[in-house]
Amino acid sequence: MEHLEAQTRSMMEKPLQDRISHVKTIKWIGYPKAVQILNEMEDLIDHPPSHRMPNILIASPTNNGKTMIMKRFMELHPASDEPECDAASVPVFAVQMPPRPDPRRFYMKILQALFATYRDSDNLARLETQAISLMQSCGVKMLLIDDLHNMLAGRVDAQRQFLNMLRTIGNELEASLVCFGTQGALRAIQLDDQLANRFIPYILPTWQMDKEFRMLLNTYESLLPFPERSYLAAKETAHYILTKSEGTIGEAFALINRAAKIALEQAKTHIEPNHLENCGYIPPKERRRAAELRF
Repeated sequence: MEHLEAQTRSMMEKPLQDRISHVKTIKWIGYPKAVQILNEMEDLIDHPPSHRMPNILIASPTNNGKTMIMKRFMELHPASDEPECDAASVPVFAVQMPPRPDPRRFYMKILQALFATYRDSDNLARLETQAISLMQSCGVKMLLIDDLHNMLAGRVDAQRQFLNMLRTIGNELEASLVCFGTQGALRAIQLDDQLANRFIPYILPTWQMDKEFRMLLNTYESLLPFPERSYLAAKETAHYILTKSEGTIGEAFALINRAAKIALEQAKTHIEPNHLENCGYIPPKERRRAAELRF
């Protein structure tokens, strides 16, 4: 079992359901591009406060690792367990973009996440003052915003208003913004020239059939509780996984996890090609096609 990481080897004596649960658990893998982005985020959080803080925009196709990077950074910079906010209790704060560019709903999401009370009837100015003041008192150094591409669901004037709000938050907090989204987020941020100049874009492209992808599969295999190698990085197997997952890391891992569960239930010593082929995984393209069917 030398191909397994130490923590995974310790799982080998666990009951079947524990090993299946381990397979289903989201696992962090520090592949080069993700590590580069995390390092850039570390530089940002150590940046001296200023009125024009640098920001980052991380864009990629759906299910290609954006949220994993965000959650990993939050794990590295957890909120304090202090019962009351102090100057360093919430260094990294994350909030999800509303379904459309609505500043009031955005500030409400911030207040909800910080367990603050407010009235639905509060006007925008009051919500803004309360949210920014609370983030300042909690020592927020970096604000993470997921699904920024939802901005495109609003009119252009609403998008501009939302971007102006982001600029205000960054200026008032003197904190960096790190936004996550699909390619649409890149287009949306360009509506505000001042804000766009402060964002450094990082792209997570779909994976290709190359050495880096096969190394990723090797690393992932070391996290799966099987006594023998499954050789997921073998050329034919890797190509099958890449094709079915359409080159996104989340889909690739979903396919492997389904196959691993079946192999474990069959008491196999490794994942076999037929497990990948017959695990019931439905590729994104087929899911989209099914959604377009009319009954």
